[in-house]
Amino acid sequence: MTSERRGLFHRVRGLFRGLFTTWIQDREGQNPRAVYETAIAERLRQYEGLKQAVAGILYMRNKLEAEIRERRTELVRTQDLTRRAVERGDDEVALQLISQKEHLTGEMDRAERELEEVASEVEGAKANLIKFRSEIRALEREKIRMLAVLANARARRRFQRAIDGLSVDSEMKA
Repeated sequence: MTSERRGLFHRVRGLFRGLFTTWIQDREGQNPRAVYETAIAERLRQYEGLKQAVAGILYMRNKLEAEIRERRTELVRTQDLTRRAVERGDDEVALQLISQKEHLTGEMDRAERELEEVASEVEGAKANLIKFRSEIRALEREKIRMLAVLANARARRRFQRAIDGLSVDSEMKA
């Protein structure tokens, strides 16, 4: 019995969904401007989300660049301290500084690899932003063009009706 109820419920839900979809499609057919405006607004919302994602990638790139600059400065300072320790003959300090230098070099290499990856992501994201923006502009141009075509077709239809009405009236008088 429950499967019959479930089946009936799904059928009724499908019926209402179909009726609602048909009703929406009729309204969209009557107002194509609204359809275009909705599509453009949705694309703009997606574009804003994409811009925020790109901003996050740019933040990461800038953070990595700052980290690399900091590591290079530390590396130069460590190399200078190592050279001084070797000149003084302080082998224990020199070994610790060499170990620190290797650690800094490893961190810098990791940050540079990450920066390369992020830089390629930034370039791809910028290209996507440009492409997305051009698609929005194309949609806006299409909206203007299609609304003009629709207005022209409606005007021709009104004109044709007017002409048809005149010719029928003149024939009736004759």
